[in-house]
Amino acid sequence: MNNPFLARIWKTTCLLAVLLFLAEQPLQAHAQGKASVKINLSVTNLPLESVFVQLERQSGYTFLYKKEDIQNLRSGKLDIKDQRLDVVLNELFRLNGLTYEIDDKVIIVRKVSVKPHRNPALSAVQQERIIRGKVSNESGEPLGGVTIYIKMPREGLPKQTNKDIMN
Repeated sequence: MNNPFLARIWKTTCLLAVLLFLAEQPLQAHAQGKASVKINLSVTNLPLESVFVQLERQSGYTFLYKKEDIQNLRSGKLDIKDQRLDVVLNELFRLNGLTYEIDDKVIIVRKVSVKPHRNPALSAVQQERIIRGKVSNESGEPLGGVTIYIKMPREGLPKQTNKDIMN
């Protein structure tokens, strides 16, 4: 190139392209890291903590968990050859009531949270509880104009005129 300005733009563009290419390489290697770790595991009824130690050695990942969450839990019989780490973890936790999340090189293990079941077939009125009673002072005399609050959820119930609490 005869024009020094165009030559300089060309060099800058080439340098930028090379830098972008190099910057992308570690990201691709990190993304492939989770999938590319192959595990061989042959255990029978070991405590999960012992299995975690074996998996840490093979994978380079660290396990983070509450001791009480895995206490008394065992691996069952597992014979796994050349499987990805996520496949091994899914198999290990399948029947133990545990779940996991991978954050960088840390595997966070938790109990599966169970939400209370509400029967959708019941109407909202059928799912409500009826509360009955009387509000009185220390002498046993009924009190009027009293509002009762339920802690969860925080809803007020109006007092009936006959001083009995009805739903």
